[in-house]
Amino acid sequence: MTRGFTLIELIIVIVILGILAVTAAPRFIDVSTDAKIANLDKFKSAMQEGARIFQMKSIIRGGGVITTPYGLYDSAGDEKTPEPKSEATNPNLYFVETFVELSSMDTETKTNTNRFATHGRVNVYEDNIVSRIGYGDGNLTAGNCYAEYRREVGVTEFIVVSTGC
Repeated sequence: MTRGFTLIELIIVIVILGILAVTAAPRFIDVSTDAKIANLDKFKSAMQEGARIFQMKSIIRGGGVITTPYGLYDSAGDEKTPEPKSEATNPNLYFVETFVELSSMDTETKTNTNRFATHGRVNVYEDNIVSRIGYGDGNLTAGNCYAEYRREVGVTEFIVVSTGC
């Protein structure tokens, strides 16, 4: 005589599997954080590549270049890295809109010192020192989910902050 599972045993197993699925599945299914971090890495790479192209053009036009831990300089000490916001152009040019390909802009707010723009779910903040692209509001630092290009005297850096993604 063959013996199978009773209806009660099957129901108990199904309930246990349902509880496991409800508690464990979201940890494996939620990939939005991973996607945001991957996008930030791509944005950082695009900004680095844009700056590298700018540096190469500067070298071709100028010559006499040496490298330091802080970036690329010519023999006179002038930095050969792009500014986050160009004061020399009218209208001002901004680093992200110049070097990173984005979808069409939804909104843009500019003042004399900074710029905030939205491109779908991605936001951009730029001023005279930093260019940030990521997820959040305002200057994007409160959300801690952005890629940043920072250029100050003696400092040129590209970072990703993903603790808030």
